[in-house]
Amino acid sequence: MVPKSISMSQFKAFATLQTLHLRPLTLIFGENNVGKSAALRLLALMADSLSLDLKGVFDANSEALMGASLPALLWKGIKDEQDKDFRLRIEWGDSSSSSTVYECHISPSWKQTKRPAVTRFSLKSSDESLPDVNVEWNGQAEEVVQGPRTYRSVGEPNKHWEVGFRGFMPDVMRADDSNQELMQSLLPLRKSLRQVQWLTARRRPPERLFSAGTDPGRAISPWGEDAGRVLLFNEDIRKLVSDFYMKHYQREVYIEPLGGHELASVMLRDPVRPAFDVNLMDCGEGVIQSFSVLVALGLSLNQQAGGIVAIEEPESHLHPEMQRALGEFICETLASQSQHNGCLIMETHSQHLLLAVQIAVARGHLRPQDVAIHWVRQQERQSTIELIELDEDGRPDSPVFMKAFRADTQMNRALIQARMQRETDARQD
Repeated sequence: MVPKSISMSQFKAFATLQTLHLRPLTLIFGENNVGKSAALRLLALMADSLSLDLKGVFDANSEALMGASLPALLWKGIKDEQDKDFRLRIEWGDSSSSSTVYECHISPSWKQTKRPAVTRFSLKSSDESLPDVNVEWNGQAEEVVQGPRTYRSVGEPNKHWEVGFRGFMPDVMRADDSNQELMQSLLPLRKSLRQVQWLTARRRPPERLFSAGTDPGRAISPWGEDAGRVLLFNEDIRKLVSDFYMKHYQREVYIEPLGGHELASVMLRDPVRPAFDVNLMDCGEGVIQSFSVLVALGLSLNQQAGGIVAIEEPESHLHPEMQRALGEFICETLASQSQHNGCLIMETHSQHLLLAVQIAVARGHLRPQDVAIHWVRQQERQSTIELIELDEDGRPDSPVFMKAFRADTQMNRALIQARMQRETDARQD
């Protein structure tokens, strides 16, 4: 079950509550250094922090942190009198009329313990038969280390619960059976969030040789270097990647066993001229970089339980024509699915990818309600997220892209003006 939306405040560049709406195809646009990657990487951090063996609220070793400390997650404009917490809000449900919302306040470094702690959380359902949960932590320092933690009801201070956590989500509430059904609703959400596959923009080349005996399952590294192993164990994904390479590079993708089948490598076969077969690592950078993106796309289609695949800059190293081709391939692949259980979310600067999505909607291949486009902007060191909807003709309901992609028009105009000025100067001479 993919969440309907994830909201955050006092997190990185997002001072006030901002929302990412998650749909089968979700895009994040914006200028540089406004918080696009931070919003996307929050998903990966959440996934790492719901690990079964995690002792704390957040995984301090998550690669999504890029080596930063947990206190670095806080918006830097918080005043001394304000709570040093950031806020997460997750909404999920089976339909537009049925939803549940989990909201928590997290201190990345709570007072003298310097450990992260959930200082307050609430759980509310649209089902009026289920009682709401709205509690705050008593603030016992020893509970940060040992747990469970004692929370009191907001509005009923004499009512207390002992709460055990798995990451930033409550796992059990003791001494109140009336909340157990609502608590059980967290289970499918937790399962979905643990299935986030994140691919960073700083992708590494795939391994030239890799062990043939290790099945990566439904996940690859955030750096993508182990993507070749997926193809060894998943014929559907190998065929999907091969179809793209055959259509645009006239080469088939296959796995070549080496060293007595203990090792393998990704090869590109020329079906007409076998002498031109080549290892993927000996191809151009655009061909190499798109490989892990296509594997991640295949993984998103394989998420039967409704997982999330988050990709930074899928267009990296691609010629504009290939950016368009990648956008069309993504739309065609999503349109071929009878139902969308998962979410493919991409942070991108590509106008060609956006146009491919708009065309797919206008042609009726994608439904407008299956696409969410976000524009992230920043003013006075505070970032905001605008949801942009497409109509059935693929038209956005915001003029933001007319301004965002005007550089080509401006530069062409400047070139024409420069040429006209040269002609004027030549006549005057």
